[in-house]
Amino acid sequence: MAADDQAAQKHGRRAVASALLEMCAVGLTVTMSGLPAMTGTDPAERIRRLIRATPPQEALAPALSLAVAAVVLALPVALALAPAALLAGTAHSGC
Repeated sequence: MAADDQAAQKHGRRAVASALLEMCAVGLTVTMSGLPAMTGTDPAERIRRLIRATPPQEALAPALSLAVAAVVLALPVALALAPAALLAGTAHSGC
């Protein structure tokens, strides 16, 4: 299943599930070079696992990236405005 995950990262989960489904439909009796082995885990379970909803870790990564980008962009603005905000409440005496 690690090979499925690597292929899904490169080509997308649905594309890999579709390819597995096609390989099962053809009914390969001979293993050709370049094709992943269809032994071990049930191919139907592999396909179901790939088309299930996105795991929480994968859904969290884009949100975390967005939050980090927002902080990186907002930090220089906040640092530039900090002195003005600190001085806003002070009274200026006229000379």
